[in-house]
Amino acid sequence: MRGTAQQMAIITNLQAGLTRNEISAIVGCDVQTVSRIKTKLKKNPELLDTLYKRCGAKIDELVPAAIERLERLIHDDSQQGSVHVAAAREILNRSRIDDMQGVNDKAIEITVKYE
Repeated sequence: MRGTAQQMAIITNLQAGLTRNEISAIVGCDVQTVSRIKTKLKKNPELLDTLYKRCGAKIDELVPAAIERLERLIHDDSQQGSVHVAAAREILNRSRIDDMQGVNDKAIEITVKYE
């Protein structure tokens, strides 16, 4: 199910993070209608999937900007040390460095079968 034009407009504005009052003013409906659609989202996997896909696409668009921002912060000497540490922590947490380091700590088991 694709949803009505009103449902899609409400979902789009929910995805944008607007409040129920803001959405109702934009879409031209009652606040209760927005609340009803929010409730339907929780009960309708197809509408919820639409919202998640839209949010996922938005996140995908923002990833390069987030990476660039972290890179600028980590190289900006005018920033406080805590900002550098926080940026470095974010980069390392998302780099899977823990996974790479854990490889050496794992025991290797070799089984030889004699026939």
